[in-house]
Amino acid sequence: MRREFFAERAYEDQSPYMVVEAAQRVVFFYFVIGATTAVGVTLALVAVQAALGSGALDAVAAVAGVEALLLPYLVPIALAKATVEWGRRRAFREDDPGGIATWFTGEDPQREWKNGEGSTDDG
Repeated sequence: MRREFFAERAYEDQSPYMVVEAAQRVVFFYFVIGATTAVGVTLALVAVQAALGSGALDAVAAVAGVEALLLPYLVPIALAKATVEWGRRRAFREDDPGGIATWFTGEDPQREWKNGEGSTDDG
């Protein structure tokens, strides 16, 4: 948070709430990906074990090492990490990012004002 809020002087444009909200969204994303990966991969490994017979995964672990069984857990989490970093980088470089990049930034009330969408001219 220090790097994003103080080092880049984000406090001039963003409130502390906006910075914390962005961090909370990233943590929530990681939590969802981790929980989904843990449940999904575990169920898939149990299904493979049931389909191929008892000891099939033990044979894979003996030939390729236990790391081969950990790989299905690590790949989705690594892809999620890359997605977050790409999205945050894109969100900080563009004035009005789209897609998943907007989810990793805090709500910016000035974004609408800067684009002229939040104009309150009555006359």
